[in-house]
Amino acid sequence: MRDIKLSGIAVMLALGACNAVTNGPDADIGASVRHNMAVQIINPEPVYEEPAPVLANRPALAIERYRTDTITPLPSTRTSDVGGDSGGGGGPN
Repeated sequence: MRDIKLSGIAVMLALGACNAVTNGPDADIGASVRHNMAVQIINPEPVYEEPAPVLANRPALAIERYRTDTITPLPSTRTSDVGGDSGGGGGPN
C-alpha cells in the first residue's frame, strides 16, 4: 500500500514538472499564431466612413427572372481557352 502512495506522489511530482515557464526566452513562442489570428478575425462592430449602398431591387429582379424562367445563362469558359498564348516565354537572348 505504501508503494502505491509513493508512486502516486512520484507521478504528481513528474506531472508538476510539465508546467510551462513563461518568463524565459521562449515566451514569444506562439506570437506569430496570435498575430495571424488577430489579422484574420473579423471586427464584430466595424466602423465605415459611409454606409454601404442597399440595392434591394436586384434580389427581387433575380427572383422574378427565376419564376418566369428567363434566367440569362452564364457564358461557358473552357480552361484551355483562358490565358491566351501558352508559351514558356524565353524570348530572344
